[in-house]
Amino acid sequence: MTEHTCISVIVARFERPLNAGDDTSGFPNGALAANAGTEVAWLDTGLPKRDRMIRVWFSLWPSQAAARNHFDTRLDHTPLLSSAVDTWAALAEPFASHGGVNWSPDGQMASLYPNFAANPSPDAPILVITTLGLNPTGTGFDVFGRQTTAVRKSFMQNPNVLAEMQMLPDLPALDGPTLSIWRSQSSMMSAAYRSEPHRTAMNVKVDALARGSFTRARLVALQGSWRGQDFSGFAF
Repeated sequence: MTEHTCISVIVARFERPLNAGDDTSGFPNGALAANAGTEVAWLDTGLPKRDRMIRVWFSLWPSQAAARNHFDTRLDHTPLLSSAVDTWAALAEPFASHGGVNWSPDGQMASLYPNFAANPSPDAPILVITTLGLNPTGTGFDVFGRQTTAVRKSFMQNPNVLAEMQMLPDLPALDGPTLSIWRSQSSMMSAAYRSEPHRTAMNVKVDALARGSFTRARLVALQGSWRGQDFSGFAF
């Protein structure tokens, strides 16, 4: 049986801003790739600012078994989680991806996922990963920042979005992922392609953007709670 590439996401919120040395987890053993960072708060200039009260860990694994072991033992390898006031974790298998990202060996997002899972049903819950690379010599950061803020506010108010966050990696030169959990693939498609402000935002062209990518992944596990919503009732 073919092993499908699997993604793990861990998100935690804390009562105080974290310091640079608070997270001692390091690179997860056995992962193909991994990023860790903070939530993003966008300035009026369109540039990102760190929200150090929310931390995000994103890892790519060669199989669901490897990812699940990391998922099940996350409190052991990420001691910082024990002091979090809110946390959730997810596993998902990518089934579609396109675009460019600067932490892929060849610059293509799809090459990070050598074995795609089958496309799930329209009613299946999914994880969506988008990445954006910023061009430091470009222009239009203010337009980009306003569009990004409007899309995020819209998604946070959408009842079909179970959780949404945007990571600014600890290494700021890396393209940061935006991660969103949707109740169904069909609800995501409607919000992304047929609803504002995301439909307009997809067509905005500014020099501030150097590259971007989009990945959909079938959700296979979701635990924890986020901003008053308990995920314990979700079964896969």
